Amino acid sequence: MSDRAFLEIWSLSFSDFEFLETYHQGSRVWIGVQLLYFRDHGHFAEALADIPDDARNYVGDQLGLDGAMPYNVSKDTVRRHQLEILRHLGFHRATQSDRQNLRDWLKSTLGGREASFEDWVIEGYRWSRQHSVFIPSDKIMERIVRSARKAFRDALFQQISERLSSGTVSALNDCLSDPLLPTGFQRMKDDIGAATLENVLLASTKLAFLQRLDLPFELLAHIDRRWISRIGRQVEGETASEMRRHQQSHRFALLAIYLMQRRAQLIDGLIDLLLEIVHRMGTRSRRKVVQKIAADIGAVHGKERLLVDIALAAISEPKGVVEDVIYPVVGVAKLQAVVNEYEAKGSLDQRIQKVMRGSYASHYRRMLPPLLSVLEFRSNNRSWQPMLEALRLIVRWNNDGRRFMPAERAPKGPFRENGGKQLSTTMAV
Repeated sequence: MSDRAFLEIWSLSFSDFEFLETYHQGSRVWIGVQLLYFRDHGHFAEALADIPDDARNYVGDQLGLDGAMPYNVSKDTVRRHQLEILRHLGFHRATQSDRQNLRDWLKSTLGGREASFEDWVIEGYRWSRQHSVFIPSDKIMERIVRSARKAFRDALFQQISERLSSGTVSALNDCLSDPLLPTGFQRMKDDIGAATLENVLLASTKLAFLQRLDLPFELLAHIDRRWISRIGRQVEGETASEMRRHQQSHRFALLAIYLMQRRAQLIDGLIDLLLEIVHRMGTRSRRKVVQKIAADIGAVHGKERLLVDIALAAISEPKGVVEDVIYPVVGVAKLQAVVNEYEAKGSLDQRIQKVMRGSYASHYRRMLPPLLSVLEFRSNNRSWQPMLEALRLIVRWNNDGRRFMPAERAPKGPFRENGGKQLSTTMAV
């Protein structure tokens, strides 16, 4: 605590001095300390140990008394002194109406925020100080806080339950009734798994199920994500049978909150799977192509010796002319044959792309339609707009049951390869 804050809390005002002068010297320090403690905290200190020694000494210095002076009085006297402090500060004991107002304020102000129980109590006392209301004990304040927290939670659950359509309620009920189905409660909690085609299809099925539910995401828009995560962890720790024991409004609201949170996790996980699969396809394709090139070098008769002869000739005559140094060792016809073979097989990138395309067409193509049906790709980069348009066309044509698209219908964009030649996209769903 800074010196300034210490002085602001523990300094007596002129009216405080006048108030304390009415008491015996043996009581003034403790009553003054309680007065200042209440003014800052909204409740009285329960014991001497709650007051810092330097605070008691400072109050004693202001009063010209010993801050360590004992305060030995009966409980009735203590209560009388507290009531007199309250009157001096202009506080009144909390009525039933005051308690309800405090409960409503806590519910509307702290409901849905990631605040600890102690934070709610502190805020409750702050409200009581601002409204000159005295809450007689910590137990009463804690009951008010528990009631406000429960009231917020119940009201939110009721809102969510009322917002769910009959079709959504039926789907949620099926989710709990048969938890081992692919979209059952237990399977919805499973980790997304390794990067395999089967896991991509399963995650896409789960995400499609969530997107059909028409869940009220707008009701959670202004609620702290950490609070939602806490509810999600509670649901994740329960079995389907335990979930079914909740009263109906709470049961479906809890499940809806969990699934709304789960949707974001599934989207993130599905994107991670897609990136890992594409990376794996690229790595495997490059390895296959490099191995094939190495095999070709060893398999084609004379090609390895040809490369050695060219290297030796170039080393022996580094300043020589190709026509005088290389051609006598390797004729034009042989060199042209090597070039023709390379062009027939394509560049390294082209060959890798060809192998990747084969891997996609033979195995991974099945994941594209379900992926595109649950994920929406966006970009502000104009150069990627033709690709995004191509994805939208794939979705539309797939929904119409069409498998291939004519090349002339494919979007054309600024993707250039092979010396700047314009490439068009040809799609097969």
